[in-house]
Amino acid sequence: MELVIIGNSSPFPGPKGACPGYLVRADGANILLDCGPGTVAGLQAFCPVEELTGVILSHLHPDHAADLFVLGFALGLASREGRLQNRVPLYLPPDNTKRLAALCDAFGDLLGFYREGLTIGEYGEGSLKIGPFTLSFTPARHNMEAHLVKIASTDGILTYSGDTGLDMELVDFLAGSNLFLCEATLDPEEEHPSHLTAAQAGLLAAKAGVDQLLLTHFRPGADLERKKRDAAQVFSGPVDVALPGARHLVAKKP
Repeated sequence: MELVIIGNSSPFPGPKGACPGYLVRADGANILLDCGPGTVAGLQAFCPVEELTGVILSHLHPDHAADLFVLGFALGLASREGRLQNRVPLYLPPDNTKRLAALCDAFGDLLGFYREGLTIGEYGEGSLKIGPFTLSFTPARHNMEAHLVKIASTDGILTYSGDTGLDMELVDFLAGSNLFLCEATLDPEEEHPSHLTAAQAGLLAAKAGVDQLLLTHFRPGADLERKKRDAAQVFSGPVDVALPGARHLVAKKP
């Protein structure tokens, strides 16, 4: 399994950057995980939109979902032009289909066109299958409906925090992860119930016993070396920061 970083910034992208967007791929399947501003442009350097196998949104805050409206146009046109063989499944958090429909209506009754390239559904706390992947979800501690996403294949397990505050009850869900892609929004002197510092990300990784920690979700200009150091003081395994264009192998330990 390969994880490609499309964007890592929040709540807005820096120069030539993008907000959260990640491509997960294996055995010809391509899952787009979140779709923040700049994601669709960056995605096309690695995967044409018509080759997507699925789209998963951790939540609908604009920094994680605004480019979904651009992606809807791209997939609708791909369908009309004969480049898209099957509509791409989009999975939203529970009870968010009506919210998306209301946004599409506010933007000019776009849902009908978007449905030419997308099927729209919701995930729950169970699991679903997309190609070689099994996906499972658990609620995050955030100020709107948001979920952590676990993606498992025969190669390994990737778990993505989405946006969440510190909640030690998440440790059981994180256990067994070969790579933990975790938000590290806050600086050490900051507190917010819906986000994490790098040290708190490291604490979750350490308590869950994950193999590797990959930090993401930074304000443009953040001191990323400091974030790595803060996480490494708590988590003894490999720590890195998610940089746009970087590729990370998700694999079980030998």
